[in-house]
Amino acid sequence: MTTRRFLGALASFALAAAPMAGQQFSHDIPLAGLGNGQPAKPFGLAYEPGLDRIFVALAGSFGGPNDVVAVIDPAVDAVVATIQVGLYPEEIAFAYDSLGQLQFGAVTNSTSGSVSLFDPSLNVLGEVALPDPFGLGTCYPFGICWEPGAQRFLVSTLDGSGEVYAIDPQAMSVDAAASHSLPLSSGSRMLVHQGRLWNAATRYNASFTSADAALASIELATGSQAETLLLSEARAFFPAVQDLIALPDGDVLAGAVASNGLLYRFDGQGQLESTIHLPSASGAHGLALGPQGRLLAVCDLYADTLIVYDLEARTETASFALNTIGLGYGQPNDAVFAHGKLYLSSQATEEVLVFDQLPSPPPAPSYAGSLTLSSSTPQPGDPVTATVQGSGAVALLIAREGTGAVFANGQLDIGPRVSLRAQGWTSAQLTQTLPQDPALRGLHLWLQGAVALDTTPALTEARVLIVQ
Repeated sequence: MTTRRFLGALASFALAAAPMAGQQFSHDIPLAGLGNGQPAKPFGLAYEPGLDRIFVALAGSFGGPNDVVAVIDPAVDAVVATIQVGLYPEEIAFAYDSLGQLQFGAVTNSTSGSVSLFDPSLNVLGEVALPDPFGLGTCYPFGICWEPGAQRFLVSTLDGSGEVYAIDPQAMSVDAAASHSLPLSSGSRMLVHQGRLWNAATRYNASFTSADAALASIELATGSQAETLLLSEARAFFPAVQDLIALPDGDVLAGAVASNGLLYRFDGQGQLESTIHLPSASGAHGLALGPQGRLLAVCDLYADTLIVYDLEARTETASFALNTIGLGYGQPNDAVFAHGKLYLSSQATEEVLVFDQLPSPPPAPSYAGSLTLSSSTPQPGDPVTATVQGSGAVALLIAREGTGAVFANGQLDIGPRVSLRAQGWTSAQLTQTLPQDPALRGLHLWLQGAVALDTTPALTEARVLIVQ
């Protein structure tokens, strides 16, 4: 009876429609003319709540790099100051003391191969030159974050060296002993979270002819590393994984370009958990989390689209094609929430776009039961065990896709083509050994449990398995 009921529900799968409501484009903040006369194309954004200011790195173009950070007052949505830094500024971070007081601001200068530091009064303190191990003229510093326990900045590089440089802001110098190395890789945006450095990275082969998109998670106390393959590509010389954010529950989300609309979710120790599928996105270049930790802004630079996603309801609340907004084709790079609004850097059009009327979604249904994997990143030849636990009749579902479908009373996070692989009473388990086949490397499998099938069906959180 339970099996027939379950299979009947399985047969009714269909893709769920995402509601589109609430948020809308309000106005833009022009940036043209700021800086050294080169294009004022914005790159990274950062909101500093103590100063109540939004900082915008005006990178310019590779042929004509700019050299300023624009400072926006979100109360009036206007540029109120500029900070002169190095050439092609990209990412911004802030340093705080043990009491949470702002001490420094910092910005990576890609063309100059340096990091500029400024104080809370926006006075420039100096520029720290970074090593150039390949003699390229710059190591192309990109991501930057603050390590509060050690009171230093950490800076990723795009030159392929894999170096993450530590900067002592008091000494205004590179601390070589505190730096990290990820061989043959380029880093992207980073964060320090739960005692670990999280670095979105592209991992090259020895001849630099192909690369994997990876997440490097480094335990700062010991320096031990754990790398997780996200997806395998031959895109080579630009990081496929672009941004990382920490969620209120301690998990971390990673966004990647050209990822078929997938975001990757990790637990606080760097173990792969699941994915989020964005129907309107091809990938994610920038991520921003709303003040309540529920709304997620996703910048799809290549598709010229902004997506707002409800993390609790697991659905898109808004999607904007930027070719019809502001000055047109925008290349959204980064975003921040402030003053009940969403700010978006429009790299192609020298403006910051402002969206208001943020949605206030109602409480969303929660998951039930549990699904565990013995390994979410196995090697070919490894055994993997999946276990579903919950009340009543339970089942294990497996899919080769993670776009989602409707099942009974819940929204599946996997599918739409789903296989029933195990079932039982309060527990169902499946163990399989992966074939010894190198071609499996990069394969994604999605799993989700269904519980209480004999009463009111509910779903576990989904999990994803990626063969290394």
